[in-house]
Amino acid sequence: NQVTRLPPTLFSTQTRISILRLSRNRLHTLPTHSLQSISTLRTIFCAHNHLTALPPEIITNRPALRTLEFSHNPIRSIPPGLFRNSSGLELLWLRNTHLTSLPPDVFQGLENLQDLDLSYTPFGDRNAGVAVGNGGHVPPPLLTLTAQHLRSITSTANLDTLEVTNVALAEDVAEVLTSRLTLNTLRLGWAGMDDTHPAVAVLCDALSDRPRHLQVQLCFRHHHSLMRYVIARPSISTTMRLLTATHTG
Repeated sequence: NQVTRLPPTLFSTQTRISILRLSRNRLHTLPTHSLQSISTLRTIFCAHNHLTALPPEIITNRPALRTLEFSHNPIRSIPPGLFRNSSGLELLWLRNTHLTSLPPDVFQGLENLQDLDLSYTPFGDRNAGVAVGNGGHVPPPLLTLTAQHLRSITSTANLDTLEVTNVALAEDVAEVLTSRLTLNTLRLGWAGMDDTHPAVAVLCDALSDRPRHLQVQLCFRHHHSLMRYVIARPSISTTMRLLTATHTG
């Protein structure tokens, strides 16, 4: 589709829409005024557009909302309190955006969130990155996920899938990853992340104690300690399936 603009009153007479599909257009804005009155809206697919912000008019105070897919948009920020009273949200995909920071309590109120994807946010200065083979440098991600971000999810026990590839992890995230979250799928890392990162060490220590199947995908070059851990414990295959992927930068 090549839609660049929607009439402001497009949905004014539509009061019972439950699924809104607007992906793969060229939209810079949404007709928020007419969408605001639709209380039955449960799913919004709006990936692959030109949106630079998430519209609070159709997100905040919507307990019936279950799915938000705004990946592949040049979104630059998330306002504090955006997900306030949106407790029914189960899937939030913000993959490949222009986010470089998050409010500390950005996910406050998302007590039923099951799938969170923040992968592939912008890289910083390549010269300030981590040296890799052949004299190259991998730039650091500009977005950092902290323990406070994860703790702002009201009930982390419901979180099933967390995708944060190419997102930097603060050191305090390691404890939350293993003790506060009950995950089935975890995708993390960036090309400069290595064995010295606290998240890797804590994750290694916790793997054998996980009561549920855990699929871990490591998207960085240097993960020798985790590989050694898995090789030394063949029984780990009953609780974990390790997928390796090399990020080419």
